[in-house]
Amino acid sequence: MLSGLGDSPLPQQRFYHDIFDMFSNPAHRQRASALLQITGQIGPSYIEITRHLDPILIHRNILNRISLAQVDDVNTVLALIRSTVTTATDAALRQSIEQIDPKTRLETFFARWLKKMDRPMAAPDILADDPDLAVLTTGEAMVSLGRRFQNCLGSKAPFVATGRHAYVYWRHSPEAIAELHRLSNGQFVLADVHPVLNQRPDPATVAAVRNKLQSLGIPALETIDNELRGCAVLRLTGAFDIMIGPRFFEDIDEQLNELEREFSNAA
Repeated sequence: MLSGLGDSPLPQQRFYHDIFDMFSNPAHRQRASALLQITGQIGPSYIEITRHLDPILIHRNILNRISLAQVDDVNTVLALIRSTVTTATDAALRQSIEQIDPKTRLETFFARWLKKMDRPMAAPDILADDPDLAVLTTGEAMVSLGRRFQNCLGSKAPFVATGRHAYVYWRHSPEAIAELHRLSNGQFVLADVHPVLNQRPDPATVAAVRNKLQSLGIPALETIDNELRGCAVLRLTGAFDIMIGPRFFEDIDEQLNELEREFSNAA
């Protein structure tokens, strides 16, 4: 172990105390073992990462893919996976970590787990037997519907897992997917309506989706009279975010703040 530290002394005495603790305390046996698996010189950053990383993540396949600045975020993502994926047991997580392909990025590894999401942190209050709408609450359902619509819905599972977005399937023809965004007060608002192949949505369908959601207490973020996607010319110029709607980037926060003020005043 000492040979792995190199010839130069560590910058702070506490690093030696940390190493001693990891190798002498049976509770930290896994952390000590991970340090021994590191190829090359073991610097202060490796010691810090190994000390603070969640025990399940203590494996060379993770240690070789993260920096010290990412430790808190990586632990948070793991906590999110544990909270939103019922199959994410310690044993299943550990096995998948051990089997990470050398060419697989850490972001890809986490995204694959979140595609198994089946209990999002928040979802709109729409009954499961609603005759018009079906809330997509699992990554499996999102991937399946995304393939049928030929869009990127399957990649949006992290947004649903965290409760930031929700996607609702319109059961009638022509089919559509309503995209909802959640405000800081927990209220969901309609942000966009996506038809098959992300084509221009049918105005009648947009109106029907909007009216249905409005009847359930879910207003639309867009306030102008035409359909949510707005002018196709703006889309071609890149003037707005296609995943949010026909508003300029700098206007989105103000719209959300305005909606929150309206909800507060109404209460």
